[in-house]
Amino acid sequence: MSLATVVETTDDNHVLDLSAKHLARLNSDLRHSYKGHLDGDLRGRFSEGWRFPAIESDSKPGFNQVTFIWRREMDEARPNSVGLIGTFRALYERIPLREIPDSLYWFVTLRVPKRTCHRYLFEIDGVYQQDRINPQTRMDGDGRIWSGFFTEEATMPLVLQPHERPLLSRFVQHILPFRTKAADEFIRSPGNPLPKDVYELDQAVGVVNFIDKLLAREERHNLPDYTICLREIEKLFRLREPHTEPAKVSKETFLKLYTEMQGQVPGWDTSAYENPSHFLRMVRRHVFLGAFSHPKYGGNAMGLGWCFLEEHFRDKGGNSVFNWRKVIERPLGTNDEYVG
Repeated sequence: MSLATVVETTDDNHVLDLSAKHLARLNSDLRHSYKGHLDGDLRGRFSEGWRFPAIESDSKPGFNQVTFIWRREMDEARPNSVGLIGTFRALYERIPLREIPDSLYWFVTLRVPKRTCHRYLFEIDGVYQQDRINPQTRMDGDGRIWSGFFTEEATMPLVLQPHERPLLSRFVQHILPFRTKAADEFIRSPGNPLPKDVYELDQAVGVVNFIDKLLAREERHNLPDYTICLREIEKLFRLREPHTEPAKVSKETFLKLYTEMQGQVPGWDTSAYENPSHFLRMVRRHVFLGAFSHPKYGGNAMGLGWCFLEEHFRDKGGNSVFNWRKVIERPLGTNDEYVG
């Protein structure tokens, strides 16, 4: 794997643009705890701390520009030095951050390979600390907590557990409009090759991976909903088909529970999660987002969701009315101006 390299830039204004909306707040009251997520954590002061470090497109194919920002508190002494270490470089290599004059911010922008997940720490006058803004954390093999981030198109599982992913896949298979013979033939045709390890249509379009990344970052506050509800669903499937793995229950058993979740579910522990229909609506929303959003977010792998729309929505002359390739960058698209 290529190591991250420093992007030489003097564009302080761009960094201030990234920071101003979300980090300029001086009030220390919590604003965004979302169901208790970030309660008591100063990261809850900022509107969307998950946006940091900032992940942006890079002119070099296969890479992102990642901008790390360290913010000084108003009543805090100005440090002599601010640095960064992380798994994107050898851990003994300290990368210095540069101060933006007359501001609270230090920053450095790195070119980091896509499809990777990393841990990092800031080093402030010789003391290592987690990112004060980014709520994502990772634990290393010694139990130490680091800040974390992932670049575009990452596929490494982050928050969904091994027993949860197959169960969620079953829901994805049912919700997506790809479960027809024509759609199956289209997605498995020579013009749309699947990754070697793919054997299910939901994995072909990457929806479970998209949801995993969504729950790791933007919607981390909804992760407890998935944990609780998938546990309840697993429990009910084991009761209804004791000799079958929950993700492999019969179609009839699955459809019965799916239908029940739109109302009352016999045996559902409402003291743990009161409204299963709320969870079902959330899953539906996430599934369609993942199937038809830009592939850089982890779903719609190889643009297969868009290919499905392109193939099936045509005008009277037989031409597709969904020419998505014109609006996105290579290698999937044909637009030379858009870079992600």
